[in-house]
Amino acid sequence: MDDLRSYKGMEAYNQFVCGWVRDKRVCLRKEHCVVSAKVMHSQRMTAKPLNPWIIAEKGGRVLAAHCDCMAGLGEVCTHVAALLFAIEATIKIRDSKTVTDEKAYWLLPGGVKGVSYQELHNIDYFCKDQEEGA
Repeated sequence: MDDLRSYKGMEAYNQFVCGWVRDKRVCLRKEHCVVSAKVMHSQRMTAKPLNPWIIAEKGGRVLAAHCDCMAGLGEVCTHVAALLFAIEATIKIRDSKTVTDEKAYWLLPGGVKGVSYQELHNIDYFCKDQEEGA
């Protein structure tokens, strides 16, 4: 239950959103990966950053976690949870599609067949509708 409370706590999510999770590193070893980071303190900005880390299977199951803060000695703290939020966001970004992955959705208007290219001094910047209304 302690694991779930730390993961659901808003403090961990706020640490992630505020950008306090920095210098993430990943080390892949066969079927496991070790992820570590530096997390800034929430109350003492000048203090040395904390060092949470996790060991997980490549499928995502967390096997162990630790942090060098006081609560991290029990292997459950908001710094580890903030690192988990950062990992989750990284995976979502990696797996999402970008605008260049799909056919262009910003097609030309229906009445336009193409755009002719001309030198700058030869381009007419006024629409016919604007000239008639003037």
